[in-house]
Amino acid sequence: MLDDLLTLLGLDLRTVILATGTTAVLAAGVLTWPLSALVLWRYRRSVTSGMRRRARPAAAPAYGQAGAAPPSAPSPHRPVAAG
Repeated sequence: MLDDLLTLLGLDLRTVILATGTTAVLAAGVLTWPLSALVLWRYRRSVTSGMRRRARPAAAPAYGQAGAAPPSAPSPHRPVAAG
């Protein structure tokens, strides 16, 4: 039956399969982009709102204030060269 239809239309089975696959891929892309755009929009909105709500870190104390290390103090992460 399919062979008769393809012969009547003058089509090759390979052409029908390629056309069906191409149409399916294009339809999937066209029909799924709104959902992808919605998910991306919700993600960006949640990141933006999280950045606004989060408290900013406290500023480091300036030199001369309580808790500030003097500029000549060695870093605890760097060994001091013996001189």
